Amino acid sequence: MVSGIDPGQSSVNQPSGPADGFIDYVQRLYDHAVAYPGEGDPNQLVMEYIRHEAYGGGDWDFLIGSYNSEFVDYADGKGMSVMTDFTDPYTAYELGAEHLMASANGHYVSWMPSNPRSVNAGDVAGWGGDLLTLYVDWRRASDQYPDGRTFVQLKMAKVGVASSFGYNDLIEDADAWLLAKAVRDGRTIAQAVRDLYNGGGGLTRFSRYWSGRFSGNAEDAKFLAHNILTAADDAKVIAAQVGLVTVRGGIKTLPAMLGYDGLEPFEQGFVDVMLARTGTERRLRATYEANHEKYLKAARSRAARE
Repeated sequence: MVSGIDPGQSSVNQPSGPADGFIDYVQRLYDHAVAYPGEGDPNQLVMEYIRHEAYGGGDWDFLIGSYNSEFVDYADGKGMSVMTDFTDPYTAYELGAEHLMASANGHYVSWMPSNPRSVNAGDVAGWGGDLLTLYVDWRRASDQYPDGRTFVQLKMAKVGVASSFGYNDLIEDADAWLLAKAVRDGRTIAQAVRDLYNGGGGLTRFSRYWSGRFSGNAEDAKFLAHNILTAADDAKVIAAQVGLVTVRGGIKTLPAMLGYDGLEPFEQGFVDVMLARTGTERRLRATYEANHEKYLKAARSRAARE
C-alpha cells in the first residue's frame, strides 16, 4: 500500500498557488469532464486526474480503483496539467492537491461502512493510511518514546513539526472527507471545492470531520483507530497494515502484535490530537475568519485589476 502522505517526502511546506487559482482550476477541469465524450462520472474523473501522477497505478489501483487514462489524455489535450499545491485561505498552510484528491476519491468510491465503527479502503486512503505510517514512525523511535500517547501528542498534526502525519496531512484528510460527502450529497466537485475554500466551509472543517466520520465522541474515534491498526475482516485494510508497516515501513511488529496494553496509549494519543484540533479550531475561529476575509479581498482586488 501507499500511504496518504506525499510519496518520498514528509509534511513540509512546498511552493504553492492561491486557493482561488485552485478553485478555478477544478472548475475548468470539471467542465472538461462534463464535455468528455467517453464514459465516467465527471466528479470522479476530476479526482482521478488530479491524483493520477502521484497516487495512480499499483497499490492505488487495488485500493480504490484505476484512474481513467483516456480522460487524462483528453484533459491533457485541452491544456490541463496536475496542479500540485495551493494555499489554504484559513490557516495559510500549503496543502497538497494530489493527496487531497486521492483521499477524496477514496472516500467517494468507498464511503463509510454502515457500521460507523468499521473501517474500509476509503479510510486507508485518508486518515487511516496516515495513522499507520505514524505507527511506523513510533516503532522506529520507540526507544526514545516508549509511550505511544506521548509520541502521537508530540508528532501528529503539530504545526511546524515534520511528520508522516503532519498538520497539513490532517487538514487534507478532513477536507477530503468533507468534499466526498458534499459530492455524494449532490454538489459537484467544483461546487464543493468552492464552498470549502471560498464559502467559509473550512472554518469548521475539523469539527464537521470529527462529528461526521468519528461520530463526535472519543470512544468511537478510539475504536476506529484500533480497527484501522488491527482489524482483520477487510482484505484491503489488512493489505494496508502489512504493506505500510512491514513491507514499506520495515517494521516486523504489526500493531496487533503489541496487544491492547501496548497499543492503547498510541490510540488514545490519536483521540487526544483530534479533540485538540477541534478545540483549537473553535478558539481560533476569529483568526481564521480574518485570514479568509483577507484572502477574499486579495482575490477581489486581483480580479478587478484583470
